[in-house]
Amino acid sequence: MWSENFCKLLSKNQYKLMVSSSTFADIESVKKICVKNKSYKLMRFDEYNIKRKCLFRKLKYVAEYVNLELGFANDRMEINDHVIYIMLLESEKKVVGYLEALPIFKSFKILKYEDDVITLHPQSISNTKIGISKLWTAMEHRQIGIARSMLDECRASFFKNSNTSVSQFEIAFSSINDNFIYFLQKYYNGNLNDILIYLLEHN
Repeated sequence: MWSENFCKLLSKNQYKLMVSSSTFADIESVKKICVKNKSYKLMRFDEYNIKRKCLFRKLKYVAEYVNLELGFANDRMEINDHVIYIMLLESEKKVVGYLEALPIFKSFKILKYEDDVITLHPQSISNTKIGISKLWTAMEHRQIGIARSMLDECRASFFKNSNTSVSQFEIAFSSINDNFIYFLQKYYNGNLNDILIYLLEHN
């Protein structure tokens, strides 16, 4: 549960999620979804289509808010070799979903997860194609399919100019916590053994 001071800090930084009509005007959406009469637009960004300074600055602001809420306050947005997906709530011109991914080749199965502590199986090295370093959905837009849509689209279009297909068993995550494990267990039909964790030092 967040403290009152942390809630105030998040509220103070909400402006970083708002966008103007022109910010993403020339970025083609990769998917649109409609949930409960609300229209969401999913967009893909990489080092090649982030050309305008205002666009890079806006994505940087979004990443700063996401890092703050997820507890990665000292992290920064990566562009080289990374692909970023954002979900935009069109009616409010507000970013409500964020995914940051990178190419990863090795990962590990989870041996045990207890009290927010992950124990990895040291002998269970799995071949992996994509690492998910951050996956975030705004609190008021959770459990309606946004995170799943971003993950599925990442698998489909991360390798944009190739025919590389990526199954859900070929993606790994940088870390998990109690809130995230709830979502992942649904994504993997309740099987904790299918969730992979990557370590940068092994890639």
